[in-house]
Amino acid sequence: MTTGSTTSIIAFVSGKGGTGKTGVSIAAGYLLANAGFKVGLVDVDPATHGMSYFFAHLYPEGSYGWTEVADAEQVANIPLAGPRDELDLWITPSITRFDEELVTDRDLNKLSQTLTAVVKRRIGKGFDYVLLDCQAGSSPIVSAALSQSNHAIIVTEADPVSIFAVNVMRHQFPKDRRIGVWGLVNKAFPEEKEYFAALTDVASKTIKFIGQLPFDSDVRRAFFRREAPIALNQPSPFVFALSLALQQIDDPRIKDAIDTSQLSQFVEKRGKRQERLEQMQSARMDLEKEVYSILVRRQRTRLLRVLLPMVTGALYTLTGFGLYRAGQIPYWGLVLALGGGAVAVAFALIGFLRPPPPDEFELDSKRTLLQQLNQRIAEYKVLTITSSQRHQEQGPPGNI
Repeated sequence: MTTGSTTSIIAFVSGKGGTGKTGVSIAAGYLLANAGFKVGLVDVDPATHGMSYFFAHLYPEGSYGWTEVADAEQVANIPLAGPRDELDLWITPSITRFDEELVTDRDLNKLSQTLTAVVKRRIGKGFDYVLLDCQAGSSPIVSAALSQSNHAIIVTEADPVSIFAVNVMRHQFPKDRRIGVWGLVNKAFPEEKEYFAALTDVASKTIKFIGQLPFDSDVRRAFFRREAPIALNQPSPFVFALSLALQQIDDPRIKDAIDTSQLSQFVEKRGKRQERLEQMQSARMDLEKEVYSILVRRQRTRLLRVLLPMVTGALYTLTGFGLYRAGQIPYWGLVLALGGGAVAVAFALIGFLRPPPPDEFELDSKRTLLQQLNQRIAEYKVLTITSSQRHQEQGPPGNI
């Protein structure tokens, strides 16, 4: 169901590969389609064809991708594939003939003209949003995609290499037309705040960062199963963060259509459970360190009790034997030295057999507490999984 407004074209680009750009663009497509928009996804990566591979099971027999047509005049005949669920989401692959040898020496300028024709003639009309999943880096094809776009979202990661790549990528946008350029950090971890700050400082003059998407293993597992990388009936922090990020771009339709209030409440509850679980896991790690410290201290004490008398006895015996051989002490002096060595060995044996130090009670108490904490963490994980399954059966917390 289209809104009747003009088509908004959003290009998803990245300075380097491996940022998760394809997953983000597919997730954004599903999110917008669930909000009631008619959405087109175009695989603009003729090098790796990631999106085309993801939707390979949807293409009808005999279909072909936009890079497989002879010239730009034939793009009107390219079939559009749609997901099997009831979404107004349509895919234009770059290739579909996976059983043939891939052509690697295509004319990039000709491909750029074909892509322009695809966007203008085939999928640029009758859609609310068209999302272009571009190949990493810069090329004539990426330039052609950007020349057709209203917005460009740079998907990146918060690491030094990505910071450098974004700094290079921000100079590749067309200067002759106005285009909204946005930054989106993907697969973010809390400890990467320092790199994220550096990333925003580098690009703040030309790029507005619209958010951070947390690393979500469910998204990765969804790719393995060729499923939608978002599940609105089981919303995650990734879904919530992506919803907020899309609302940051200058498009009032998205702000009006995506209601994150109820989604926020659900994610907040889940976030509190996750926070409590992380607190218990952190406490377990601290306890394990304390137990290890006690064990190391006990072992060190036992070694000192054994090694110090042994070394003293050995030195005492060897010194006495050497002095006797040199004729500096009589026979009874040698006997005395050997007796001293025997006493030292006796002390070493006593030290080995001596009861453990008085921290035994502390060690036992910490071990007991660690065992209880492990049991509590296991129960909490089961509770979280059960709660997620219950929400999945009940459906989404509200309309999105």
